[in-house]
Amino acid sequence: MPVPLLQEKISDSSTTTIMKPLSMDLQNKREKLKDLALHLVDDIRPEMKEDIYDPTYQDEVGPAPKLEYVWRNIILMALLHLGALYGITLAPGCKAYTWLWAFLCYVVSILGITAGAHRLWSHRTYKARLPLRLFLIIANSMAFQNDVYEWARDHRVHHKFTETHADPHNSRRGFFFCHVGWLLVRKQQAVKEKGGLLDLSDLKAEKLLMFQRRYYSPSVLLMCFILPTLVPWYCWGETFRHSLYVTFLRYAVVLNVTWLVNSVAHLYGYRPYDKNIEGRENVLISLGTLGEGFHNYHHIFPYDYSASEYHWSFNFTTFFIDCMAAIGLAYDLKKVPKASILARIKRTGDGSYKSGCGAFPNSSIVRVWICAGETPMQKEETCLPSQYLQITMWWNEEAHCQALRNQHVHTLSSYKSGLIDLGGQELGEERINRSEGMNAVVPLNCHMKKAMEKQSIPKEQLWAKMAFQIQNL
Repeated sequence: MPVPLLQEKISDSSTTTIMKPLSMDLQNKREKLKDLALHLVDDIRPEMKEDIYDPTYQDEVGPAPKLEYVWRNIILMALLHLGALYGITLAPGCKAYTWLWAFLCYVVSILGITAGAHRLWSHRTYKARLPLRLFLIIANSMAFQNDVYEWARDHRVHHKFTETHADPHNSRRGFFFCHVGWLLVRKQQAVKEKGGLLDLSDLKAEKLLMFQRRYYSPSVLLMCFILPTLVPWYCWGETFRHSLYVTFLRYAVVLNVTWLVNSVAHLYGYRPYDKNIEGRENVLISLGTLGEGFHNYHHIFPYDYSASEYHWSFNFTTFFIDCMAAIGLAYDLKKVPKASILARIKRTGDGSYKSGCGAFPNSSIVRVWICAGETPMQKEETCLPSQYLQITMWWNEEAHCQALRNQHVHTLSSYKSGLIDLGGQELGEERINRSEGMNAVVPLNCHMKKAMEKQSIPKEQLWAKMAFQIQNL
């Protein structure tokens, strides 16, 4: 029995979307699929929710709390930066090995924050065996940015109550405050109260963290200052003055690069995942912090061990964790499914998202490009149309698209079988069984698609073309 033709609706953007009124049963299934796509990440890290944003908390109406200066911190911070400025004048006269040593200490320090205090202990995005945890604790002491327990506690408060007075470095108080000013004043009462309510039992139960906390001062003195200064002086004859002030310079650079995540990455950049929060995507910050500049993504998906959608792209920390996983020192790496990412983009993104060969414009009709592999921004010619799967059929479920994207589906009949295997039979049967398009051939590349269009092949046989339309949920 032939299937009735579906109605076509022409959108304002001159794109055509196949539509059909839904029965109540199909509407219910669509809602379930939508709900699945939006909540696929709920069970990624069920053991901890302390770093998940709480939108119900709002600041009380009235003036911001007064800031109480801590003059000891102000004086010490000023002296450090004066020493760093003097180190800049000495740096050209340093030996090459001193430069290399300073860079190595810089990378180790950053990893102590990014792979250690941040992704491992603050967010529990992966698990690490004792040798790796020991290295990251030592690296964290070299970074000298508070012990891991205090760093992780404050960072969880920052995520849960971001951009409020309970946020330790609230960016709404201005660039200077969220960059360094928050360290020069007494901690806000709201920060203390909310931090005291968090469940930090996982941190307290880790003996290595408690050992570092107990002996933090001597560990910092040794790892941040004494060792980095003595190695160049003793091993290759660098002058003590050059060694000391280059150490101050390296430490000041590590501090300021880390602080840029709190300031620049909360004030400047794109918000492709959620336009309603202040975290931004800033690639320049990722270069200096070894992967921490994808901040809009990170605040939406704090449980992703990459802190980014794009894996190794501008993200040395992810590369480091993957290397540790390859040799068995890291495991249980948590990664957000692509389906959940795409669903969030379409719900709350600012329209700047770019992935694969194309983008999600900020409009009612979304042009979707899904390429082979995970590498972003591939050329159109390298994209296999077998991965441009038509997931419209009056519903939009990216989970099916993610599951099918690596299958070489060259005809609609083979696509149909793959869809049915994933439980989409009732939703997709009628659309796929259209007599005109049952055996339509999917073009193998962009040039074939253009050639087929020039041959005036009926539109019904090209509904699985490379750039297809998906109606927004």
